[in-house]
Amino acid sequence: MTGTAEQRAMPVAVLMRRREVGRGPWRTETWEATGVVTGEAATRDAPGPHAAVREEGSGQVTQVLWCGLALELHVDEAESYDHNLRSPQPSLFVVCHLDEAALPPLRPILVSASQDEAGAYLEAEAEVFAVPMPAEIGARLERYVLDHYRPAPRAKRRRRPWHAGERG
Repeated sequence: MTGTAEQRAMPVAVLMRRREVGRGPWRTETWEATGVVTGEAATRDAPGPHAAVREEGSGQVTQVLWCGLALELHVDEAESYDHNLRSPQPSLFVVCHLDEAALPPLRPILVSASQDEAGAYLEAEAEVFAVPMPAEIGARLERYVLDHYRPAPRAKRRRRPWHAGERG
């Protein structure tokens, strides 16, 4: 990868799911990100939410595909990408903005492969969901890390001589 804008950004869409939980008058809804898709599915629809409703068990489930997002890769995050790829379950992190007045109330605003970036949004009290990384994105991310990340060489710590009379 030479690092052109097309290679640093991949169009993606986020699959969100709404479930009704609880019974009777205490019934409420929860929203969560369940996956990220790339390729034609991410670009075939106009940006924004596209919903489908179905029955599941005792409640209604709404699935929303949010199109128009991009996974952008940054050289300064290459170390975090490397740690993510080496983890037992490589993930993408979907950062969402909560707006109770909007429908649906949880809107994805960012998709990242950086654990550090996801952690920063968590500290700012944003909703962040970890979803499995699709194989196509994993392969492109691995190529990006190989092209842009060079681990710092490990250096031994130099010890100072210790003498019995020098305690401090």
